[in-house]
Order: sequence, then structure tokens, then C-alpha cells
Amino acid sequence: TPILPQYASMLGIDASALGFAYSLYNVALIVCLIPAGIMADRLGRVKTIVIGMMLFSLSSLMLVFVKDLAQFAIARIIEGAGSALATPAVFALTADLAPTEQRGSGMGFTATLQTVGNLASPTVGGAVAQATGLTGPFYVAFVMALLSAALVIPIKDRRPRSSTSTSEPSPLAAYRSLRRNISESRSLLVLSFRGFIVGITQGLYVLIFVLYMAFKLGMAPAQVGFAFTLISGSLLAFTFFAGHLSDRFGRKPFVIMGGIIIASGVIAFSFTNSLLQVYLVCLVLGFGIALNNAPINALLADCVIPEIRAKVMGGYEVIVSLGGMIGVLILGGLYVMLMSAPFYVSGALILLTVMLV
Repeated sequence: TPILPQYASMLGIDASALGFAYSLYNVALIVCLIPAGIMADRLGRVKTIVIGMMLFSLSSLMLVFVKDLAQFAIARIIEGAGSALATPAVFALTADLAPTEQRGSGMGFTATLQTVGNLASPTVGGAVAQATGLTGPFYVAFVMALLSAALVIPIKDRRPRSSTSTSEPSPLAAYRSLRRNISESRSLLVLSFRGFIVGITQGLYVLIFVLYMAFKLGMAPAQVGFAFTLISGSLLAFTFFAGHLSDRFGRKPFVIMGGIIIASGVIAFSFTNSLLQVYLVCLVLGFGIALNNAPINALLADCVIPEIRAKVMGGYEVIVSLGGMIGVLILGGLYVMLMSAPFYVSGALILLTVMLV
């Protein structure tokens, strides 16, 4: 991301075309998530992750050699497909390997490492580009993706065997498994609806927070970036501990408490009028999100029949992503009409998810 403007200039791509091609990653991700989940349930988690990381490494190498917009778009589509293969498979593998009584800790550990990667990647990528040139970060991503695939290969896949008759056509077997899952655990429907609402509220972080800080408060780009760093830092500090404690005291108390803190922080954000207030609210928001992340993932894993865990997670991620796309449009429209409206609406929606859980 830090090198994107310079990279686009090198290719001779204007901002609008770049935005379209860049968004193809998300399109490919959404389209491929459910098939990727089905693949992970049938082929195995480890094999699916390895294939996904190989695709990701291929796309990174392609970005070194692309010459025009079309080639860049193809690379982004392949990158999105690779991420889609890895995402539900990693969730399912973590749930398979972690015993039920330690699942929150397992989810918390995985989420913590992902947060570390998200925090470090812009800094590392920018430093590598400055030291070696614009293509340097793509070479590094290529090598790291291959290394990740190599590290996963030795893991023993503990994918549960399906109890559905193998003589049934696979689409019918999948449908029957999903129907049985919902009939045995209505919580899955509630969590899916919650995921959609969470996706909508993510429009706050993608768009509304940035607009509010930049135009309402007059914050500089570096100050806006530091505010998001505080959210991520708070996430990093508390995610694993929240997951660990949820194994001891239950998932729901942390989901409820985290939801209330997030809703309060979102509404409080609309009342901030100084840097210090923004930074304090960001720390609180990060803490609330941390209380939610690992326990929600563990709760989702607890509700899902093991044999279809990956495909359900793929569907869940699609629901969240669709909510995110809708949320940017809805909350952006509300912001134009009344600046504080997106904060109140999002806070109310988050409190609704708390009541549902």
C-alpha cells in the first residue's frame, strides 16, 4: 500500500483505473471463498492452504514483471483467489488442532499473529522499496509466501471425516450437512447475521473515520494513520488474552462486553474534538474489538459441525464482505446527510448484535 502511488505511476495507470484493478482482489476473494471452503473440507486444510499460498506467491512474482493495467488486474485476481483458499482453511485448521477447551487461545494466537503482520507489512514494505526499488517488496512477498507454504506442509491434517454417505452427490451431501448444522445449532444463523452487521459497521473504519478525522478535525495524514495504529496496537495487546480467558469463563461474556465497549466507542467518536480524545477512543475501540475477535471465532467454530467447518467459514466471510461493501455505501450516504448519523447507526447496530448473541 505505501508504494501504490509510485507503482501506478511506473505503470502509467491513472487513479481511477488503479482503483478498479485494485478492487478486483476483493471481488475474487468473495467469489472464491465458498468454493475454497468446500475444497478445504474435501481435499484437506493443509493442501488447500499450500495451494492458496502458491497462488499468492505467483501473484507477487507477477507484480514484479507486469507492464500494463490488464496484467496488474490479472495478478490481483490471482492474489484474491489465493487469499480465499487460505482464509477458511486456516480457520478450520486452527479449530481442528485446538481442543474445544483451548480454542479461544488458539484463535487468539492466530489473530494476534495476523495483527502483527498487518502492522508490520506497510513499514517493512516501504523500507524494502526504499532500499531496493519498487519491485523489492514483491520479491519479499514471493519468498515469504513460499516459506509459509513450506512451514504448513509438515502439519498433520486432522480434518474430521464426514458422516454423510459418500454415495450421495457432493452438492446434495453439502446441502444436507448445512441443513443439519442449522437444525442442531440455531446459533449459526445468529452469528451469520451478526457477521453481516459487523461487515456493515466496518464501513466506519474504511471511510467514515478517515473523513471525520481529516475534514471535521483537520488531522494530518500521519495523525490519522497513528490513530489506526493505536487501534491495531490495542488489538495486538489484548486479543490473545481475551481468547485465553474466554476458554476459562465462556465466550459470550467477552462478546457481550466487547460489543458494548465497541458501540460506546463508536458513538463517543462523534463527540471527539481533539487529538487526545481521538487517540483515547481508538485505544478503547481496539480493546473492545480484541475482546470480540477470538471469542467470536471460537464460538463460531464451536457451533459448526467439524466436517463442514471450512465451507461454513467461507460462507461467513462472504457475508461479512458483502456487509462491508454495503456498509461503505450506506454509511457514506448517511455521512453526507448528517455527519454524526453513521456513528449512531453503527453503535445501534452493534448493540443489536450484542442482544442477539
